[in-house]
Amino acid sequence: MKTLALILAVVLTPAMGLAATQSDSVGKYLRLPDALRGDRYEAMLSSPLGPRCHMPDVTWRVAGGGPPQGIAGGMSGIRGIPAETGEYRFVLEASNECQKVSVPVALRVRNRPVLVVSKESISMAAKVDGAEEMTASVLVGSDWADMPFAVTSSEPAWLEVSPRNAATPEPGSALTGVPVEIRVRTTGLKAGIYHARVMISMHRANPVVIPVTLSVKAW
Repeated sequence: MKTLALILAVVLTPAMGLAATQSDSVGKYLRLPDALRGDRYEAMLSSPLGPRCHMPDVTWRVAGGGPPQGIAGGMSGIRGIPAETGEYRFVLEASNECQKVSVPVALRVRNRPVLVVSKESISMAAKVDGAEEMTASVLVGSDWADMPFAVTSSEPAWLEVSPRNAATPEPGSALTGVPVEIRVRTTGLKAGIYHARVMISMHRANPVVIPVTLSVKAW
């Protein structure tokens, strides 16, 4: 049986926020894009078989090693819903009526990313016609490195956030999070209690909502 160490293309569907460029070699194994435990996964693999067969249909199957529970071969590659996390190395076999080719692959199954913030809530106080702008800072991190996240505000009239789009620290970074500035503008606000929310979202992670309370007093 012929062994092939390279697949021409790997495409992950449906979109999971994980680029197909994650595919690379790990020793003699082809690294597939990461999967998430409990989420539907499909890695579509281009056929490594030659054109000499008049029956071009290709079927993929697991020919050796142990894939994660819930993952199996099919017509276009592998698919399923992985039931457990871990690092898996196994051999896929692509075959039709004329040929068989073995492809060693590596697949990592992870839990969903978890957003971590340094503050659960923010409170600020000001007086009417006092300071026009106040700033607080929140560190945003995750157990997934280099993951994009977005920051929005429920009260853009008097509360701004910056940056609105960023990414968690890169692998190996000494940083635990990325600073996000929350700026409150009190110009024109009357005495009273104002409430807003800062929302931080990341693909496949549960969003985090930080309540912001602004007390504007007349004294």
